[in-house]
Amino acid sequence: AEYMGIISKSNKGKTKYCTYLSINPSLSRPAAYDSMYSSADIIAYSRIRTSAHELAIEKGRYNRLPREERLCRCGEIEDEDHFLLKCPDYSSERDLFLGGEQHTISSILDIFGAPTYVNKLVQSRKQNRAVNPPPH
Repeated sequence: AEYMGIISKSNKGKTKYCTYLSINPSLSRPAAYDSMYSSADIIAYSRIRTSAHELAIEKGRYNRLPREERLCRCGEIEDEDHFLLKCPDYSSERDLFLGGEQHTISSILDIFGAPTYVNKLVQSRKQNRAVNPPPH
C-alpha cells in the first residue's frame, strides 16, 4: 500500500498515468492474464492497457502535440476510450465482436473483460490503415 502511494504521488497529473488509472484504478493484475486467451489477444490487450500502441493519443505524446490535435480520421481525439467504444469507423467491428453484449458496455473498464475483442479491433485498425492510411 505504501508503494502505491509513492507511485501515485510521483505520477500525479501525467497523462499516461491518468489514462492507465482510468483503465485499472486499483493498479491490480488483470484477471484476463489468468484466463485462457491467445498470446495475440493478451499482447493487444496489454498494449492498449499500457498505452504502447499506435493510436494518435500516444503518437502525439512523442511528437509533443497538444491533446486536442491528436485526432482520429473521424475528427475526434483518438484515445483508448474513443477507439474501443466510440469511433464510427469501427462500429461494424463492435457489432460483430460484441454483438448483443454491446448494450452492457458503458465504460472502457467493461471492455477490459474482453481481450479477444480488443485484439480483433486492433487487427481491424491495422488492416484499415494499410488500405487507407491517415492523412498527414
